Amino acid sequence: MEELGELGTAGVRAYRERGLEGLAETWHPDLVYVEDPLWPGGGTFRGREAVLERFREYEEQLGAGTASVDAVVPRPGGVVLIFRHQALVAADAP
Repeated sequence: MEELGELGTAGVRAYRERGLEGLAETWHPDLVYVEDPLWPGGGTFRGREAVLERFREYEEQLGAGTASVDAVVPRPGGVVLIFRHQALVAADAP
C-alpha cells in the first residue's frame, strides 16, 4: 500500500515542481480519467494525452493551483486516485 501512496505524492510533487507536464510524466500511458457525470461537460478521457489536454483546459480556465491526494484506492487492474485541486479564480473569470 505504501507504493500506492507514493504514486499520488509523486504526482503532487511533480505538479508543484513542473506543472502539468511534470504531472503527466507520472501517469501510466493507458490512464483513464472519469469525471462525475453531474460535472458540467463531464466525460471520460482515455490515455495520457487526452487527460493532459483536459487538465490544460481546466488550468486555462481556473489557473494553476495546488493539489493534494485524498485517497489512493487499489482496484482490480489498477488504482483509483482521488485528488483535490484548489485555485483562486478572479471574480470576472468566465
